[in-house]
Amino acid sequence: MLDNIKQVISYISSYEDLFIKEKLDASLEEQRKEDISNKKLLSQYEKRVKDIDNLIQHIYEDNISGKITDDRFATLSLNYE
Repeated sequence: MLDNIKQVISYISSYEDLFIKEKLDASLEEQRKEDISNKKLLSQYEKRVKDIDNLIQHIYEDNISGKITDDRFATLSLNYE
């Protein structure tokens, strides 16, 4: 185990610039993957909000036209909110 640690330290000392570049590249790649994942989640959440807005609009229209009662509208809109 101590030999492994010495080898790693020797590598880092000998190739410090390369080691730093490798670690930076790995970090940037990980950040890129996280950004892609976050953008995908954001897109899903935005779609869900739009879907809920459409549902609220429909129950509002149903309430105005008399298809659902005011109480039912209040319950549904509260649940969607």
